[in-house]
Amino acid sequence: MKNSYHPAQRLRHWLPLVILGVWGGVSLVHAQVSLEATVTSLGGSFRYDISVDNSTNEDLAIVSLVSAPLFDPLIDPSLVTPPGFRGSYDGGLGFVDFLADTDIFARGTTISGFRFESLEGPGTYFSHFDALGIQGTSFSGQVRILRAHGVPDAGSTWLMASLAFSLLALGHKGFFATEKP
Repeated sequence: MKNSYHPAQRLRHWLPLVILGVWGGVSLVHAQVSLEATVTSLGGSFRYDISVDNSTNEDLAIVSLVSAPLFDPLIDPSLVTPPGFRGSYDGGLGFVDFLADTDIFARGTTISGFRFESLEGPGTYFSHFDALGIQGTSFSGQVRILRAHGVPDAGSTWLMASLAFSLLALGHKGFFATEKP
């Protein structure tokens, strides 16, 4: 029996897989830009020291933290950039932008010296970034948070304490007893 599929039906069948394949390929490109933030507790506020690693084949024009808190009174007055760059905080949208001015985020380089203070510690904020290359390519990813002395770990400490408490409670109730009454 001859296949009754029309070529348009075949295309409709494979089109979602092709789109997913292309989309998957694009997300691999996004991993080539990375941001690291060293966070230091200042007793009531936190200092973020940011470095941008551009491992792409394209120079970058702008890198934005897209998960900053809204209306944080400390970010704008404390925002510092290295020579050749500018910084901007949009408290209404929650963006902290690092912009190329007389220098660029050149391909194959790591630029450090971006910093600011915030009332918010790591965990909820400053976790995602977007970047734009000079040829129009967009990149995105998660910020790698490095904790300096005095900054609590938002997730793993609480998780381990909860797990230990649960095991202790189960042991106290005889859950792990080998003999049944």
